[in-house]
Amino acid sequence: GGPAIAMAEAPPGLEAPMARVALAPVEDWKRVGDPWGEEPATNVEVHFARALDVYNNPDEGWEEIRPLEATGQRQLLKTVSPTVSFLRNEYLIDLTVEESINFMRPEVTFHHGRKDFDPLVANATILQLFAPGDVLGWVSLKPCQFWAAAAIVNHAPDASKPGQMIRSVRRRDFPAPGLSCIVHMPVHPETMVMLEQQGLVKAGAYIIMPAPGREGQALNVEIQRVYRPSDWALALMPDGSTFLKHWASCYKKSKVYQEVQDGKVDEVYLVITLRKCERGPPLMPVDSALQEWEPRAREGFSLPEYL
Repeated sequence: GGPAIAMAEAPPGLEAPMARVALAPVEDWKRVGDPWGEEPATNVEVHFARALDVYNNPDEGWEEIRPLEATGQRQLLKTVSPTVSFLRNEYLIDLTVEESINFMRPEVTFHHGRKDFDPLVANATILQLFAPGDVLGWVSLKPCQFWAAAAIVNHAPDASKPGQMIRSVRRRDFPAPGLSCIVHMPVHPETMVMLEQQGLVKAGAYIIMPAPGREGQALNVEIQRVYRPSDWALALMPDGSTFLKHWASCYKKSKVYQEVQDGKVDEVYLVITLRKCERGPPLMPVDSALQEWEPRAREGFSLPEYL
């Protein structure tokens, strides 16, 4: 990675940090050790490793505590110690897989227009864009009963913080071709270290996949680390499926949804791919029809000039 790109002015009282938060290389997810350990994760690769394990071993070590058929939200718990467990929420979303994947893209999640249709978000913006699908975002939440219940479940004494920085990374065709996985991690405003939790914002991995037997709906599998979960606290957890039905309807009517459908959100970057097939200089089109190509002359060849 090169230098970070400032995408927007920070909200009042928050300076946009200009130093890139370190990310492990893609290959490092194989060397993160046990992703279900007691120690909090400070790297997105641990969350991607958890998502991969859930996809490959969906029943290993998980206990169902709420069936999907009851409310449209299925909950499972994996206990690793008396104090640390992992909560897996599976929600049905009234969006197609493609629509769900498009919304979960970090560039859309932190779109400044989200506050106009999301009843839980007061403001959102992109502070830095590192690469397509990799951003540092900022979000502030609206006080409501939903977040009050979440504060109890998440043991969040500092839940009143006005806004949070979040590192959001999307991986396509992961954990399997055609699927998409997104990891959100709150970022400490001073040290810029990625955390498992800060205030109401918990780190988590989110897998978007087709909902079995339900055409036109997607299944969102959410994996988060929870501290000392109790039956009474889990019972207080808001019904995400009811909220998502209302939220999906509002999203489809929003200007943000129309911008995504029109491809306007993608106008912030240009991606160029170079593939080497045979020895020799790259090809150039013979004419504007782009039907015939010929090698560029070797003498005086310059890659910047070619691009």
